[in-house]
Amino acid sequence: MDTVHVWPGESARVAIDFAHPLVGDQDHVFHCHSHEHAEAGVMLRFTVKA
Repeated sequence: MDTVHVWPGESARVAIDFAHPLVGDQDHVFHCHSHEHAEAGVMLRFTVKA
């Protein structure tokens, strides 16, 4: 699953397994599909270093 619905007043905990066979640093993004949140910059970009 790559989508988590979190309603107002709720929270979610996400565990990610980065033990994949890709080579090199990998960029990933967490973001929200709420238009208001997107305009407010609610997004997290991070890099998993090899």
